Amino acid sequence: MKLIGCSLSVFFRFVLPTAVACFLAMWICDIEPGEKYRWASGIWHGIFVVPNFIRHIISHNVRFVADNGTEAYYIFFWLITISTIITLAMQIVNNLKKLK
Repeated sequence: MKLIGCSLSVFFRFVLPTAVACFLAMWICDIEPGEKYRWASGIWHGIFVVPNFIRHIISHNVRFVADNGTEAYYIFFWLITISTIITLAMQIVNNLKKLK
């Protein structure tokens, strides 16, 4: 019975939020090839970098960073991407501690 509870906990803490984030990224943050992106898009794409990267692994037609962005786009993209990944890693570690 404990295995089922642990499986449900993993599902609700990791799998379901990842699936929801991927669907949100597909719906509101799809990166179009050839479009010129500016600094605000860099922030937006940095927030959704992990779901877009997961989508990129599944389908190589999906981009997780724009091919055609301004310098400000790339600066904001990398700043937000680094902070997003650090925050996500801290949340994963915290959730793993709660599972024990």
